[in-house]
Amino acid sequence: DTTDPLVRASRLRTLAQQADLVALHIYPDDVIPSLAFADGAVVAPVLFINHSDHTFWLGVHASDMVVQLRDSSVSLSVNRRRIDPGRLATLPIPLPPVERTRSRIDARAQLGLDADAVVLLSVGTGFKYAPIDGPGFLETLLPVVRKHDSVVLLVVGPQPSGEWARAAEAT
Repeated sequence: DTTDPLVRASRLRTLAQQADLVALHIYPDDVIPSLAFADGAVVAPVLFINHSDHTFWLGVHASDMVVQLRDSSVSLSVNRRRIDPGRLATLPIPLPPVERTRSRIDARAQLGLDADAVVLLSVGTGFKYAPIDGPGFLETLLPVVRKHDSVVLLVVGPQPSGEWARAAEAT
């Protein structure tokens, strides 16, 4: 096909002309929807799903509404991104309340951790841990884990190879 962003945006705009609603659940740096939907290029309402509120993203002006997935995104959108509150909607991800089934001490014991362990938990896909300009996740936290015997770092997501395997072995 083509990688030309103008051609791809034109095709997307053409497809959207037949839609009743356009929901943009896209990578935050994807320029194609911004080109396709700039300044009311389609009749259908365009919703930007703000699933990556913690990162830089494009496209706020290509959408009619910005849909937040958590309440804390609202203040970021209004105060940092300067989005008119009238263009915001919140569609929270429905998570059932968590009821504790065991004590923290029992949970730590089940995980093989000391009762007084300070547990640091991070969950994300591997690419989210890649350094961007400067020290990355591991370079920042490994010195803390090494310095404090009671600190345990649990990370779910990255493959247990390369720097992650070396970090696990070292700590």
